Amino acid sequence: MNKLFFPIPIFIFSLSACAPIDPIDPIKNFTNENVRSTPHGATIHWGSSNSNLQRTNEKTPFFKRHSSATIGPKCYRVTMEGYTDSETICHPEQSIVRNVYFKLSKIPVVIEDNTVSISGAASALRKITTTETHELNPRLSPDKRWLLMQVHESGNKASYKSVLQKINVDNSSRVILTQKNNDSRNGDWLPDSSAIVFNSDKLGNLTIVQSLGVTGGSAVKFITPPSFSPAMHPDVSPDGRQIAFSLYQSEDKNQVCVVNIDGSNLRVYGDGYNPKWSSNGKEILFTRKVGKYSRIYTMDSATGDNLVELSSTESNDKGAVWSQDSKKIAFISNRINNRDHLFLMDKNGQNIVQLTDGNFDVNSIDWGMDNYIYFSSNAGGNLDIWRLRSNL
Repeated sequence: MNKLFFPIPIFIFSLSACAPIDPIDPIKNFTNENVRSTPHGATIHWGSSNSNLQRTNEKTPFFKRHSSATIGPKCYRVTMEGYTDSETICHPEQSIVRNVYFKLSKIPVVIEDNTVSISGAASALRKITTTETHELNPRLSPDKRWLLMQVHESGNKASYKSVLQKINVDNSSRVILTQKNNDSRNGDWLPDSSAIVFNSDKLGNLTIVQSLGVTGGSAVKFITPPSFSPAMHPDVSPDGRQIAFSLYQSEDKNQVCVVNIDGSNLRVYGDGYNPKWSSNGKEILFTRKVGKYSRIYTMDSATGDNLVELSSTESNDKGAVWSQDSKKIAFISNRINNRDHLFLMDKNGQNIVQLTDGNFDVNSIDWGMDNYIYFSSNAGGNLDIWRLRSNL
């Protein structure tokens, strides 16, 4: 029987052809930089430190091979329309590979309300709270995660005592920070967002206290004594070492004071209330009653000298806050239609423009680290928290 033979094909494989397409070859001193996000398509910002991040034209996912043994120190942040800006992630010098990953949170649905109008100098109006309680004195945490606010009941049988709550900017979840059996109000954050200072009547009249945390029900330590009260409107200096506040004496008589955060070196600077530190800590912005009207001033934070009057119309101007670079000032005024609305001016008091308008009043404001202006308003009947962005 004849046997049939079929030729057996011989395949020759090249080892180089089967090598990975994108190998990490330590011999060639390659390093890989890989920046990803969920969802994809976020704009990458980077720089040598957190303070000098620059927007790039790169989007996630981003991959780059460097022809060097190491990647130098670098910080990253990503942004995407419709999503909250990411945190900043910093890496030291690295070899072989660097992986950076961000998970972005969607901005909650904006709640519109036709009772609020804004001028062309403002944009991005959003209502933050919609409860049946009164919510006022908003203060955004330095890490931009939480909005601190004073909350009390509305209605004829409401208690006048307030509690402090923080609301998550991303998902609106809330944490109650103080108890109902005490009156707590006018909170402000320490620069590292680890604690708050606020007014408390725990010892009788309102004194200034500091919490020992921000998780709810935290213990407190007292900064001003009960004998020096009522102490109101505390504002923490940018370095966290001092507190400016107003000592209440009567409806028309208050004193601007400064004290170290440990309660030492208390100084009284003169008539005024609701003081706010500038971003460099060198000036204090405050309101003073002059005759029938309240006006806005600045002074030297170290001495109380160099008093400058910024407003002098026959209207009540009050509640002033600095922009983050201290070049602009937002404030409340009833100069138009006798309604308290939000206005903006330059640091020298010039170029005043109106930001809000309508049949409602603005109660209190804060210029957040995210560059939004947060304010409370009775546009919906009771006081709610809103925010907008200045276009100037």
